[in-house]
Amino acid sequence: MLEARPLVVDESMIVLGGNMRLKALKSSGIFEVPIYQVTGWSEEQKNEFIIKDNVGFGEWDYDILANEWSAEALIKWGLVIPEPYKEDDFNDISLDTKEKEDKLCPHCGKAL
Repeated sequence: MLEARPLVVDESMIVLGGNMRLKALKSSGIFEVPIYQVTGWSEEQKNEFIIKDNVGFGEWDYDILANEWSAEALIKWGLVIPEPYKEDDFNDISLDTKEKEDKLCPHCGKAL
């Protein structure tokens, strides 16, 4: 499976795709895995990838999403915002203006 879908990391080795697979691998004692490293991506491109990579899987913490992303971007990237959330509940600040350390993974809630 990992050869078909490696972990995706950025220049700083921050996992952009596959964080739950990485967690499972670590708990299984597997520490060497294939990765695909992206370079030159803007923060917006990284954030778009994080959302798109998780659209069809797992559970979302919509409170974290509302604080970290704009509803417009999430909808554009394919995420359906459920009731009782409204587009007004989401942050309109561009992620390009936020510090990387302040970001949380919308999928698991852990700091990126």
